[in-house]
Amino acid sequence: MSRVHDPGVNRPGVPSLSWFPVRLIQEVSEGRRSESGWLQSAERFGFRFVELHQAFVSSPAQVRRIESALQAAGLGVAMITGASDLVHPSAQQRGREIARVRRNIEIAARLGAPAVRVTAGIRRTEISARDGFDRIRQALDQLVPSAEREAVTLCFENHYRDRTWPVDSVDFAADEQRFLQLAELIQATKARINYDSAQPMVIDADELALLERVALQVFHVHLGDRPRGSRQHSVLGEGDVRIGDVLAMLRRRGYDRFISIEDGNAEGDVGLERGLRFVRQQIATHWADARTGPRPS
Repeated sequence: MSRVHDPGVNRPGVPSLSWFPVRLIQEVSEGRRSESGWLQSAERFGFRFVELHQAFVSSPAQVRRIESALQAAGLGVAMITGASDLVHPSAQQRGREIARVRRNIEIAARLGAPAVRVTAGIRRTEISARDGFDRIRQALDQLVPSAEREAVTLCFENHYRDRTWPVDSVDFAADEQRFLQLAELIQATKARINYDSAQPMVIDADELALLERVALQVFHVHLGDRPRGSRQHSVLGEGDVRIGDVLAMLRRRGYDRFISIEDGNAEGDVGLERGLRFVRQQIATHWADARTGPRPS
């Protein structure tokens, strides 16, 4: 099966925007909104790339429909976003989680996505930090070779909770220090980081200090906004995330890959359009002096 056509990037040296519509996860995964419908919306908002939650491609039929809709809209895929539970107490369930990540890797390769998001899993009182990190290490030993074969990069996120998890769930590595331990663990592997600008707001952490610590490991970015202490997304530029400073730091580190708009704002399309105007202006400002030569392979 051929990969979905890659529509290219905006300009060499400048990050490409993609759309991750987290506010639509339930609607799309439950069939209340069609694949072609939301992907046509992406085109209308001016996106050339989208990010796909694993719930959008959970069956072979969904993958086929998404593939056709992507081709019809001329859209590329920035990342397949999984919600793995690699620290689950049951070895059997961990095996199923690893198999699901492998499937996401295969789907990413089929659709031309360069990355798959992986998460440590759900924090439980009976799982110690030591046991959890041992299980993550064991999972990586199995998954990194699979990803390398498909030219896909596994990206762990500074993650709090996936919308498909039980409502009271928190990520095993949601705590800032534990996430930094995770970043250290993966440093010697081919796995990298998906930096989420809005998640530090939930745990009252410093989004810039965290980015400074992991910037050289960042392969993909979720750009979101929130009020500090809240789980509800804001319109981009209207919450407490210092988005301009985040983008400035990424620019100083030479970042030129995907910046995925994590769209969970409560105002829907109107809020997305307003936030996009802000983000596009910020990118134009911070990458104004980006080189115009060929993008390195």
